[in-house]
Amino acid sequence: MRTKYWSLSLAALLLGGMALAADDFEAKRAEMLNRKREIIYNTDGCDAIYYPRELAASKENFINRRLVYTQGTAIDSVFYCPLSSGFGHLTYRTTAGDQLLADPPHAPKMRNVTGELLAMGTDPLKIAEEYCREQGLEFFASLRVNDTHDQGHTEEKPMFLMSPFKRQHPEFLLGSKAKPPKNCSWSAADFTHKEVRDRMAAIVAEICANYDIDGIEYDFMRHMQLLKSVADGGTASPRELKMMTDFMKELREITEAAGRKRGRPILVAIRVPDSVEYCRAVGIDLEQWMKEKLFDIMIGASYFQLNPWRVSAELAHKYGIKFYASLDESRIQRKGVKYIPGRGGRDFYLARSAAAMADGCDGVYHFNLEYKGLRDITRTPLDQLDRYDKVYYATERGSGGYRSFHFLREGDRFNNLPKLDPGEPLKVVSGKPLNFSITIGDDTASPEALKRDPAVTAELLVDAPQDAKISLSVNGREFAPTGRKDGLVTFSLAPESIKKGANDFAVTIDASGNTELMVRDFCVRIKYAPTAPEGLEQAASEAIEPIVGVSVVDGKAKIVGKLRNSYKPKFMPVENGVIKLIHDSGEKGADYMRFSAADPQIVQVPPRVLVAEWRLRIPAENGEEQPSFQIVLAPPRKSGKGDYEISYRFTPTRMTCNQSVVQLPGVDFTQWNTYRLALDTSNGAYALWVNGKIRQAGVTSAGADRENGFCHIGDGSAGIGGKAELAYVMVGTCGIELAPELEPAASGAITPVAGVAVVDGKAQVTGKLKNGYKPQFMPIEDGAMKLIHDSGEKGADYMRFTINDPALFKTLPPLMVTEWKLRIPAENGEEQPSFQVALAPPRKSGEGSYEVFYRFTPTRVICNRGEVKFPGVDLRQWNTFRVALDTGNGAYALWINGKLMQVGTTTDGAWRKTPFCHIGDASGQVGGKAELAYLTIGTVAE
Repeated sequence: MRTKYWSLSLAALLLGGMALAADDFEAKRAEMLNRKREIIYNTDGCDAIYYPRELAASKENFINRRLVYTQGTAIDSVFYCPLSSGFGHLTYRTTAGDQLLADPPHAPKMRNVTGELLAMGTDPLKIAEEYCREQGLEFFASLRVNDTHDQGHTEEKPMFLMSPFKRQHPEFLLGSKAKPPKNCSWSAADFTHKEVRDRMAAIVAEICANYDIDGIEYDFMRHMQLLKSVADGGTASPRELKMMTDFMKELREITEAAGRKRGRPILVAIRVPDSVEYCRAVGIDLEQWMKEKLFDIMIGASYFQLNPWRVSAELAHKYGIKFYASLDESRIQRKGVKYIPGRGGRDFYLARSAAAMADGCDGVYHFNLEYKGLRDITRTPLDQLDRYDKVYYATERGSGGYRSFHFLREGDRFNNLPKLDPGEPLKVVSGKPLNFSITIGDDTASPEALKRDPAVTAELLVDAPQDAKISLSVNGREFAPTGRKDGLVTFSLAPESIKKGANDFAVTIDASGNTELMVRDFCVRIKYAPTAPEGLEQAASEAIEPIVGVSVVDGKAKIVGKLRNSYKPKFMPVENGVIKLIHDSGEKGADYMRFSAADPQIVQVPPRVLVAEWRLRIPAENGEEQPSFQIVLAPPRKSGKGDYEISYRFTPTRMTCNQSVVQLPGVDFTQWNTYRLALDTSNGAYALWVNGKIRQAGVTSAGADRENGFCHIGDGSAGIGGKAELAYVMVGTCGIELAPELEPAASGAITPVAGVAVVDGKAQVTGKLKNGYKPQFMPIEDGAMKLIHDSGEKGADYMRFTINDPALFKTLPPLMVTEWKLRIPAENGEEQPSFQVALAPPRKSGEGSYEVFYRFTPTRVICNRGEVKFPGVDLRQWNTFRVALDTGNGAYALWINGKLMQVGTTTDGAWRKTPFCHIGDASGQVGGKAELAYLTIGTVAE
């Protein structure tokens, strides 16, 4: 088999007409290698074989299972794993390996969707390729070199991951279930067999020939086992090291041949142990591979880490290779042991990322991070890590997973990192310091950091008598405990006591007698005073343009906007200008009292920044356990997947955010407080101000998979009871940001397609604008058209202009722009609008239209989003309006008298069969009179 693919590769090399010159090819490799690539996401390969049984097989549904969570993040590269569990048991379309089609029998609610996708003419790897191209992400195929998730297999109870190749050739394995090796897993393939190497070479050639990959990864860490000699307790011989080096050369030549044939290199990445010595012992001559340029990117570690990241980064950079730290999930044993909580959270991963970057890594690599957790951790660009809280542990991975000695006898002898693992407490001698080093990625003593008032604490978990004297030395500076409870000892550290980079710590426990002393765990926490995330600073003080809300007007509760009121009046009495909200009073109907936003601007197409403000007091007589008020914002994500949800609940003594208690020193919840919350609907960043002072900031990812966005004020579940006093609450926008594609329309000259204006005392229509007005209902006075609708005279209904120019409706310009000058006479009624402009060009998909409309009364404007307020605009006076609509994506903007007043995205009008543009009336909803100086519709050059 290898001869076949090898011949193809040589043939490709000889295709001189299709191959790049050596200099051009290497220049292209350098360009690809040096592209922005800071955060790599390895998909782990389970999305195909653990697919919900009831979910229809489709490209969109497959993407939404896992790949969609890269959106809204700083991820640059996707390394898609087509499983390759069981050595060549694959979920892409393969003939070189075995096709993995079996369902997981241990997960009855899941199925393997690979076969269904193949029947549709695609496969998981192809979908990932297309997704990455659409999203502008680098795309690698990730091959697990020797995955052994199939080691539970027996012939009596077959394991669905066990490949036919292994079952047919047990002689190629490291052992058997009955006679496992001393190290490694029995089901791993032994690379001393030529057939095993041939099989992998064929798979690599197949992927290179059939998929548009930027690179291929050989994941040796899944799992780190190659040779029977090592599995039996030895180390790799020089002959075996040369054999594996020669094999890597062969693989490199296959990818190089395929790259030259297509005119673009295929980069090679490897994930290996982060120790040259350990690698040599297991069969990888790492530095020799570097010298011979057999790969371009190195990812270090996985289940275990052996050195500070700087060791591998410096080595890789010596040979022009990029190095990435593999930040797999923490596997510290927790069951039945004491440990310091926090491993696995956002602060933990941001600390590990910051430490890796401080040690000189080119970026980080995430594995086994799925769904919300992936987005929560990777939405922060690596150059912004210094803005966020972190927790640094002395030992991050260990006792709960594979260890270095699982794959190599006495493999832990190569470990040069601290061994403070809660699952394996470390004995210490009384009075003798325990020394260790931790890399910190924060410079807490810098002027920029000090402005944010960093609080640096250390936590030490020990088994020691209560009267034992415990001290901590940090870079030679001594600290005494500031707290101690149940073995957890805390220290408050001066910000200048730690530094960016390697920090030296020493723990000393002095205890009398022969008491056994143990150190279990250690971490350093860094917390900064909150600052508003980028883009939310303006929300601290700018006026809010309400979309929905509740306030007291003339002694009654008044609802603003499309806010559905499920409060019954008797449970919402107004006293002294305050709404008294009553929940769970015991009376029928008092449960689940709330306001729910129904406005599409919040629950369908929210603004980028959504702002809520409320003034609240919780009476002291309420109980301490059950919250008495709740506000929940959950606008939909731009990806269309789930919601960004943030909720606050209040008792007389505490506030919780997304169910976690938030400490607000100095805030008395039994007194009146004003709260303002800003939420970035594009990335989940949020900030909370209380009485004008910022008290909390972060990123939320709660509330995934809700069908529609929502907003609840008051109650939202049976978890709310008692009474609350509310002065007002409003939810709306604060500051307007124009989409870049609409910027040319702000002031650019309009190239008219059609229009209407007064010329020589008459209404003159230009372009293909059909005039549906009868002259008597469009008199000209003082240079303006007096448009009359529904006057009661015969023929006064449905007066309008209609644009039918094919330049707008068949060959769409990128931007459609219309401008008009309008006044609505004061004598018109407040209820029925007197003028309308409606634009509805067809979508590029050919499905329906993008529709934007505006209707006017003397005091209000109604549009797609419902009623909108424009402070300072008197509709009874002359105003100039300009609307721009992006015909490609539905983004639109409105300017009034040259000032940007509204932005949004519209999807209305999908039911219309043909595109249209109406000016004046378009339905029986428009009546009365309007005065129009002119209207023009056309395009603006980008």
